[in-house]
Amino acid sequence: MARVFFTGFQTGAVMSDGGTNLGTGLAWSTSTTRTGGRSLQVNVTNVQTASWQSSALDTTSNRWARIWVNVVTPGASNNPILGSNAANCGNVTFSSDGAGGVTVAYYNGSTQVGIATSAFLVNTWTMVEWRTGTGAGDLLRIDGVVVVTGTPATTFRGYVGVTVAAVANNIFYADFSVDDANWPGPGSVALLVPISDDPGSDNSWTKPGGVSSNRFTSIDNTPPVGIADTTSSGSAENQLRNAANNFPLIMNMSTYSSKGVGITDVINAMQSFVIVAAPVSTGAKTGSQQLTSNPAAGSATAFAANSGQYWTGVAAGTFPSGWKREAAAIISSPSAAFGASPVLTMNITGGTASRIAMVCFMGVFVDFSPGGPLPVPRRQYSQLLAH
Repeated sequence: MARVFFTGFQTGAVMSDGGTNLGTGLAWSTSTTRTGGRSLQVNVTNVQTASWQSSALDTTSNRWARIWVNVVTPGASNNPILGSNAANCGNVTFSSDGAGGVTVAYYNGSTQVGIATSAFLVNTWTMVEWRTGTGAGDLLRIDGVVVVTGTPATTFRGYVGVTVAAVANNIFYADFSVDDANWPGPGSVALLVPISDDPGSDNSWTKPGGVSSNRFTSIDNTPPVGIADTTSSGSAENQLRNAANNFPLIMNMSTYSSKGVGITDVINAMQSFVIVAAPVSTGAKTGSQQLTSNPAAGSATAFAANSGQYWTGVAAGTFPSGWKREAAAIISSPSAAFGASPVLTMNITGGTASRIAMVCFMGVFVDFSPGGPLPVPRRQYSQLLAH
């Protein structure tokens, strides 16, 4: 299996978490969480819609998805909570069973394929998995148990939340992963952030005001707090800027273990991303990013949008206005030392040297699954047999 997308909803903002916003009623909770310090909260009334979405996930290819949900107030049974009710699209709905539980149904568009009554309890983190694509079989699983089988919808849509107005509901989401070959299964998505400047980082990257030390504290904010370009030292903790040179910004990121990855856990995939911008619309710098150790990516990923420039087409203002998320290629099944930091490098690769490049966040999402217990050393195993 291979992950094609994953997010932990931990940056505290739609764009930096890898999506876009539909409607009103999205929020981030720091009190009801599963992995890391935040979860996505959808809390709407009967006249609202609210959805986190990623159009990059819209596909007719086979997809298996997993998300953890904590349902406080279930919505109406025909209200898409995961996916879309557009024609031929798979979607999952939640509704109250009237006894403190949640009934779950799988739909192809607006046609119900199957339903599981009282599938799980409210106010409890529950693993929900569903699939779309071709071939009849298992369609919906709750905590790893199949509850709906049948013929799947043919299209996967990257919606999380309420996509049509319905009764009031309140749901928390965490640890969203999408695979192209199999069920993701139990697991989590951790967010690594900068924790120190790597000695190889060039001093041409500075905080507003010109300071070139401890730059990591300006690009680890959740949510990101980027603003319009400034040289005021009073804005030092908002972002970094590079006005002249084509040199790298190199950051040591959180260790895996500090973010909850255990020694027996398995890292399925990881992906770095940066939030960048520029204050001008001409002569912008181009850029790329690369995990350079623990693990090292095979090559750098060039910025994709707007010919690879830091500029989005709109001069940067208060985040997210004018800022953009650039994600590197996903690294599948990496080998890493869990107690050590990965190193993330962001480069200026070309463009007009005198123009300004800016960054307000650097991060790495890590998709991991629980592993088995550590093996008992042979000497201890013999001692156990002796007793």
